[in-house]
Amino acid sequence: MDPHGSTWEAWDTVSGERVLLRVSGDGEPLHADLAGLAALPLPVRPSSADWPHLRTSAIACSLADLLPIDLPPGPVWTARLALGVFAALSAIHATGHAHGWVSAESVVSRVEGWTLAWLGPVEGAAMVDDVRAASTLVAGFDPDGPIGELVAGFADDPPPSAADATRLLLHACATTLAAEHHALVRRARALGAASGRARLRRLAGRLHGSTPPPRARGRIAVDADSIALTVESDGVEIRGAHGLGAATPPAAGFVVWGRSGLDPVSARLLLRAWARREGADEDPDVAALMRWLAAASRLRVDLLLLAARG
Repeated sequence: MDPHGSTWEAWDTVSGERVLLRVSGDGEPLHADLAGLAALPLPVRPSSADWPHLRTSAIACSLADLLPIDLPPGPVWTARLALGVFAALSAIHATGHAHGWVSAESVVSRVEGWTLAWLGPVEGAAMVDDVRAASTLVAGFDPDGPIGELVAGFADDPPPSAADATRLLLHACATTLAAEHHALVRRARALGAASGRARLRRLAGRLHGSTPPPRARGRIAVDADSIALTVESDGVEIRGAHGLGAATPPAAGFVVWGRSGLDPVSARLLLRAWARREGADEDPDVAALMRWLAAASRLRVDLLLLAARG
């Protein structure tokens, strides 16, 4: 209520719309300088029907209807509220008037989002007080978020105008949105890489046991003391052995591949000896077995690296 009238909330019994009415207290028209206000986010319509009043309609609910809010509504909801309130406040200030009663009752929701209901100038109202009141109202919904922290500073040190506050809000929203976008992209890339590694691990695991070693037996190398390094595979187990002129590994030889998988030390011994052989006739079966053993060694290393990456 102000010296020139009082504001009421009501329902239009003809249209069914929720409306706000500002009624003259002395029977005189409330303001004659309301030209151009139809362009506001929530237009003000003067009327001198049975009694002079100003009205605004198309209101879904007011912010006061939702209070108290137990849990913080979050930065997105707060950003929509802040941008709607300050954009409407900028439009009102552009007419040369202050709002005068920025509060949970004057912040209303429409189809387009949050905005300010206004019913003409209030005597003694100041634009800077509007900015402070809007800032205090918005900051309470997101005290620890980027929007709440920004507008909280407006209460103590308000920008020169509501339009400046709106520009600062838009910049903060753009910065926050960019940061969230980058975080989302990084997360998507990390998930994609993790999914790819998981698929590769499954493929390598299936490959690890899909092909048994080929059958072969023969000599790999003979050193200067005529000590032969031999290998034998029965299709399930690979064994190696050292011996004087041995043509096949003895039972006391070492296991290179068996039930527990590949023994890397024994595999490296055979592969290095095979790589250093000189002038020996190459047995094609033994050559195939050594190629299989080299592939199994590389696969083992790949599986270890994939496991280390998680």
